[in-house]
Amino acid sequence: MLIYFVITSSYNPGCLHCHTTEKNNRNTPLFDNVVKSFIEVLKQTDAYTQKSNGFTFVFHVGELLPVKEESILRVCETIKENMPDVKVKFLLQMPLTLINESVITLIKDCFDGSVNIPFDQEIRQTNISYPRFKFLWEKNVKYLREKGIHVTVNVALVGDTGRCISRFRSVVTYLKSLGIRDIHIEKFFLQGEFEKSKTLYIKDSEYFTFMNYLLDWYIEYLINWYRGRKTREDVIIINPLVQMLYLARFNRGASCFAGDCMRNILTLDCNGNVYPCPAFLFSERKVSFGNVLKNNAEEILSNPKRVQLIIEQALLGCDGCEYVSFCHQGCPKQPFEITDRTVCRKFFKKLIDYSKRYKHIVDCLLGTF
Repeated sequence: MLIYFVITSSYNPGCLHCHTTEKNNRNTPLFDNVVKSFIEVLKQTDAYTQKSNGFTFVFHVGELLPVKEESILRVCETIKENMPDVKVKFLLQMPLTLINESVITLIKDCFDGSVNIPFDQEIRQTNISYPRFKFLWEKNVKYLREKGIHVTVNVALVGDTGRCISRFRSVVTYLKSLGIRDIHIEKFFLQGEFEKSKTLYIKDSEYFTFMNYLLDWYIEYLINWYRGRKTREDVIIINPLVQMLYLARFNRGASCFAGDCMRNILTLDCNGNVYPCPAFLFSERKVSFGNVLKNNAEEILSNPKRVQLIIEQALLGCDGCEYVSFCHQGCPKQPFEITDRTVCRKFFKKLIDYSKRYKHIVDCLLGTF
């Protein structure tokens, strides 16, 4: 089960796509009583009672220094102490403008020496110029790697980066020059200040057109890597493509359109409110399942809003489409709007074909053989 912790209402970098416009609010720590109450809720989920795949806790934060890294350390320790009989994993997503030795220590101690950082060159807004921001970003990436931190970069598919495959390849080349080999691509919603910059927004038909080109290019790249008999450390991993190729063999969806995300994702904010995922926190569609300090586990997990979202996602999809199990017409917050369905069907058909034809390469990437 995937759990997001939004531990602050303040996001100092101020990205255009940010869920919140509350960029100047005070930083509120995630208190122990909130975490412990939330754990009692998690203990009533199938993921806990069946001891299936455990829990992955994603700390979805602004910069760490204003938040205080000791607050995050305390949360991790509380979870491990109160959930000793299930597998837990911690992931950290953070911008990269403020960093010091204590942050490095926290990443090593709590997050297995790994961190996810954004690369949002067209939508990043800060109180400094973009060239200055890029200089700091590169400097901090090099600093992290020198300290032995594994860096995964989240690349926003916005503007030309999400429409032009040559532009995307140039981003990959740039990240590779910095020693980055794990990349995660993201399609963004129309939300926050991003709604005022619709030229940057990638429409659904554009997204699938781009994904068709990206899949072709990436498969060709993987074939050359595999034939060159290079190591796992030499390859560039682009997710969720690799995950999607793997799961396509089992007729399962992946990423944010996994088909059952409303069952397997919960989000907790610093005030104890529980949401479906971070996308709903500051959405025009106010969806909260309750508060862990006011509601018990049954009231939260069986909340009519949650049940309704699960039902809606199960019913979403295009009539008669054989690939509905992959996309369920997108995220419940913002379903896909595609007039020409051939573009998405082409992508999913290609995905399945490639997943079967190059099964050995995908298994090699994931270390499953």
